[in-house]
Amino acid sequence: MKIISIVIISTLTTLAIIGSVYAKPHNPEKAVARMTKKLSLNDTQQNHLRAFFDEKQTLKTERRVRYKARKSNKEKGQHQGPFAAILKKDTISVNEINQTIDEVYAKKRERHQGVLSSFVTFFNSLSTEQQQKVQPMLRKILHRSMGHHNKQRKHKFHMQGS
Repeated sequence: MKIISIVIISTLTTLAIIGSVYAKPHNPEKAVARMTKKLSLNDTQQNHLRAFFDEKQTLKTERRVRYKARKSNKEKGQHQGPFAAILKKDTISVNEINQTIDEVYAKKRERHQGVLSSFVTFFNSLSTEQQQKVQPMLRKILHRSMGHHNKQRKHKFHMQGS
């Protein structure tokens, strides 16, 4: 049993080391270098692209902080999600749920404004030829990032007779 455990642990360690060597870490500077090479970006365009990646990183860090806070509150039994107050009521309405959903999406749109505006600034700084080259890249990135959520969904909650 001890030998089997040692073999399993050593195999997992080896796989972890190999995986870390071959993994492609997200490195904004490498992405800027690749896109500079593919699109022949000038210094201004590179700066706009870096600003976009900085905004993305800020958003990712903020999301991680919010996730940890939610997880901590959940572990303490203090769930404070947007629907917590509604679910404590004796009766709820479709309008309340829709309003809460709208508020959640509004906050999300507000958080993403920096990323969106920095991307638009970058994209608008490109020449027409560069924009045509970047569009297939963007489609590939969007397709990959959407995963199983790539179908457009309606966010409104509807009930018969309401």
